[in-house]
Amino acid sequence: MSYRPPTAEIAERADCHAPDIESRLSALNLGSIDPGRPSAVGVGYPPRRFEPVAVVRCERGESAAGALTIDSVRLEGDVEAAWDAFRVDSERFPDNVQASCAVAQNGPAGLWFVDANGRAVRPAWPAAPCGFQDHPIGVLAELHEVDRQQQARQLPADNPGVCSEKYGSGFTTTTDTDIQGVDGTDRRSRLAVNYAMAFPTEDVGRLQVCRFIESADSSTQLSRSRLTIDQSVDLVREVIDAPPAPPCALTATRTAQIPLYRADGSGGAKIDIELDGCRRATGTGIPYVAVPATVTAAVDEPPQ
Repeated sequence: MSYRPPTAEIAERADCHAPDIESRLSALNLGSIDPGRPSAVGVGYPPRRFEPVAVVRCERGESAAGALTIDSVRLEGDVEAAWDAFRVDSERFPDNVQASCAVAQNGPAGLWFVDANGRAVRPAWPAAPCGFQDHPIGVLAELHEVDRQQQARQLPADNPGVCSEKYGSGFTTTTDTDIQGVDGTDRRSRLAVNYAMAFPTEDVGRLQVCRFIESADSSTQLSRSRLTIDQSVDLVREVIDAPPAPPCALTATRTAQIPLYRADGSGGAKIDIELDGCRRATGTGIPYVAVPATVTAAVDEPPQ
């Protein structure tokens, strides 16, 4: 069922410090929903007779001193193609259909189109029945950064944040029968087709690692930390490219969960890793894979 949201308002300028944008990018858990967070104002369907020349994307960043920053990132290139990607109808389930969507998705915290006079429009991300349409992700990725303005916060960029609750490891033992037919080829392309918004790959931000002790069906948080950008990109790449895991009858007593978000707050998928036992990884769209020791070492308890 197609629909269009109300037309977006035209603002005097792009503002990455709008209350709803700033509160989300400053949050200790990008995936959390703050019931007291101010609602976005003026977001909507791109208006006619607005001619954008650039995009401003709001991101979590890091200063030279290691402080968390809120960044206003100006992007240029084929802005017209990006504008057209947002001027499409949204889709939702018919009113008589009830459905549950398995993969959580978050859109960017703040995205603006800017015209030659500096005026700005904040478009609504086109919706799909189970979240967001993926096409704008690819078009925006073709733009290039031309300027970045940073404003520091009183919080270190490596602050480990706050972990969400978890209920059980989610891993099971496997046999030869369980892994028959598991296809380890072209996994990256399938993620791009099926989970483009939810599963960032090369464009991840600094990822949070949440460690748990597993017992029966319960998970007790052990510790948490935040990876560097290089560690984050390497971890996601190695998990995506890892071969299918062989059969295993061991039960992990320690696991790590890594929520996947871009610097702009979009994403929502997760990667889970066994820190002992079979030492496998899995995640949204990824079967059990055998990760190299470098991945386990990167997410295990940091040295004291």
